[in-house]
Amino acid sequence: MQVKFVFTAVFAALVLFVSSAASAITIEVGYPYSALFDVTIKDTIVPMFEKAHPGIKVKLRATYDNYEDAANTILRESVAGKLPDVTFQGLNRQSMFVEKGIAKSFEPFIAKEANFAKDGYHKAM
Repeated sequence: MQVKFVFTAVFAALVLFVSSAASAITIEVGYPYSALFDVTIKDTIVPMFEKAHPGIKVKLRATYDNYEDAANTILRESVAGKLPDVTFQGLNRQSMFVEKGIAKSFEPFIAKEANFAKDGYHKAM
């Protein structure tokens, strides 16, 4: 259940990245383990997000096989300048993305969320 909330928070944070243009906006999302996350991401969160934000379309990339594949793909894409707007990565690989300047902080967006602490998120997450 908390994974669902984290994914929803990530998608909600994206709204703050996007300006309200007249034309539809598309964001690209990459995630691993389709067998585990398709029901949560593709079948639940994306439709909920698009309903709440009709001007934003979510384009899901082909899923990564696993977290190692996800990390290697993002490292290659960062060099080529072809990163998705959002990618789900294993927690044990976060420091690598921070050190390389790939990961971006959600702190400015979290600060604007009135109920963030009440939703049960751990500060370290």
